[in-house]
Amino acid sequence: MSRQEERLWVPELREALLTQFPAHLMPFKRYEEAIEVLNSPLATRHGLTASMHYFLGGCHFMLQQYPLAIEHMNHALAKRAEPVHWPVVREVLGVAPRHYIANSLVLLQRHDEAEAAFRRALTDDPNHRVLRVDFARWLHSRDRSVEALTLLHESIRSDATDVAAWELGARIVTSKPDFIEVALDWTAEAILHHPQHPALLGARAEALLLAQ
Repeated sequence: MSRQEERLWVPELREALLTQFPAHLMPFKRYEEAIEVLNSPLATRHGLTASMHYFLGGCHFMLQQYPLAIEHMNHALAKRAEPVHWPVVREVLGVAPRHYIANSLVLLQRHDEAEAAFRRALTDDPNHRVLRVDFARWLHSRDRSVEALTLLHESIRSDATDVAAWELGARIVTSKPDFIEVALDWTAEAILHHPQHPALLGARAEALLLAQ
C-alpha cells in the first residue's frame, strides 16, 4: 500500500492494517518492526490515529526510549476523541496512556512530573489496581511509606483479592522497624485472605521474627 498511489487506498483498510499489525507484533516483542510499520509512508502520509500513537509509545517504552514514549502517549491522549475509520483501541480510552507517561517519568527521574501524572491518572480511574500499586511503589521509593500504605489500604479495602497490593504493603511494613505493629496486623490480614500465597506467608514469618 505504501507503494500504491493514494487514490487506490481505502481509508478503512489503511487504519485497520496500521492498528492491527502492531497489535500482533508487540506480544512477540517485535517492537522495532512495529515502529517501522508505524513510521512507514502509509502511516506518516496522513498522520497517526490515537491507537497508532498508543502502540508506538508502548514500543518505545519497552525499548527504554522514555521521552518518545511520553511524546506518543500525549498524542494518543490528544487524539482519542477524534473521528476515525477504525475503532479506537480500548486501552486508549482508559487510564493506560497516563499510566505509561507516569512510569516513563519515574524512570527518567523526573519525580515532580511523575507524581502529577500518577495523580492525574488516578483522577481518571481511582480504582485501577495496577496504577495504585505502581504509585504506591514510587511513594515508598521516595521515603513516603505512610502515603504508600494509605493508598494500598484503600485498594484492599475495596478489593481484598488484590494480591499485588497486599504483597507490596507487606514489603513496606517489614522494611522499617517503626512499622512492626503495623506489619503484624497487615501480614495477619493478608494471609487471612490469601492463606497459600508464598510471598505473604514469608512476610508473615518475617514480621513475627522482627517482633520476636
